[in-house]
Amino acid sequence: MAIGSAGLASANYMLAFGTLFSANEQAKGERLQGDFERNQFLRNAEFADIQAKDATSRGALAASRQRAEIGKVVGGQRAAFAANGIDAASRSVSDVAADTTLKGELDAITIESNAFREAFGFRVEAAESRAAGEAARASSQVRAGNTLITGGLNAGQFIAKGFEFASKSNNGPSVKIGTGSSQLLESRPRTGNERFNTRRGF
Repeated sequence: MAIGSAGLASANYMLAFGTLFSANEQAKGERLQGDFERNQFLRNAEFADIQAKDATSRGALAASRQRAEIGKVVGGQRAAFAANGIDAASRSVSDVAADTTLKGELDAITIESNAFREAFGFRVEAAESRAAGEAARASSQVRAGNTLITGGLNAGQFIAKGFEFASKSNNGPSVKIGTGSSQLLESRPRTGNERFNTRRGF
């Protein structure tokens, strides 16, 4: 069986179409993968934001409880002094109360500071996750673009080859297909003798 130049041209056009279709599908998959990764990172960022808010709330609550507890301790100290006949308004009682209050406030500040550091760590994690998500999406867009460019170049080569065969459709070479191989026959231009042309396979 022989395939003429017109058939080879059509085959190359089909290959060009298939190449473009395949490149487009691959690029679509790469963009979807990038969007999926970005969404994963964004979910991680949202979870980190929740943890940051929780750490801040827990710290504020713990500090508030610490201050309330210190208030009770100071009240107990004043009551103890009064029970022992010491004037609660005296300088010594006031100094003890002030010292206790200061130590309690320092503990409350420490609690708030630890909570702030914990929340800050979660906020940094959230920012990094969002940045990684945008990077993943951008990277997928670049990969998709490169895939389309490569596919377009390959398709262009098939189209150019198709044009080449199409331009030779009247007097170009043909391909003889055997049982296991294809052989490019020598170009044989048509002549004015139709019987001679028929004998030669035209």
